[in-house]
Amino acid sequence: MAKPLVFENDWQWKQLGDALDGLHKKGLLSDYTWAEKAYKRQLTGAELAYLNMVVQARQAGVEI
Repeated sequence: MAKPLVFENDWQWKQLGDALDGLHKKGLLSDYTWAEKAYKRQLTGAELAYLNMVVQARQAGVEI
């Protein structure tokens, strides 16, 4: 099982959660679970890479 990301500061988790929350509110992420995982400090590097690609694709007009 993949291990969650490791940040040096607590505020980094909150900032990541807030960013994912904002992307969800704008419709770029359809599942709020991603923000919840960040707030709970459970998001992995692989998941973050996946989310990054999904958001980039949607911003480029790719329907996924």
